[in-house]
Amino acid sequence: MLGNQFGLGFLNTDRRHIFNNFLSYTFAAGILRNLTLGTGVRIESGVPVNDLRAHPVYQNAGEIPFGGRGSLGRTPTTGEGDVHAEYGFKVREKQSVHFGADLFNVANQKTLLVVDQFQDASLGTPNFDFKKARGDGNLGVPPAYQRPFNARLFAKWTF
Repeated sequence: MLGNQFGLGFLNTDRRHIFNNFLSYTFAAGILRNLTLGTGVRIESGVPVNDLRAHPVYQNAGEIPFGGRGSLGRTPTTGEGDVHAEYGFKVREKQSVHFGADLFNVANQKTLLVVDQFQDASLGTPNFDFKKARGDGNLGVPPAYQRPFNARLFAKWTF
């Protein structure tokens, strides 16, 4: 009745491989002096997908892992590339103003991150969204898909 609730298995946030690479370079001389260019690359393997059933006594959805944790495979591997550019102007001896931009998910990847793992909405009631995208990114719920391309412009004053 309790499936593999007490069996060994992967945790729901288990990522086998994570690769992060952040590089930047600031030009010290010439026409590009005080220009900083940088890149960021993140690649993560997927998380396990479980077949979660309703508890037979409490009737709560998603309580019993059926077939073992991670029995339905993993979500796809995700990757994202970012770009950073910043230029600084010296105002006084110990003051400078910097203008820049950060570009996130430059390739505009849209990879599935989270799926609905509840096979039952409640005991005896099937969940028609089982194994479909789940999450909207609001109120602490992680988004179902990778965030699309977005940018941040900034100005900072250092003193």
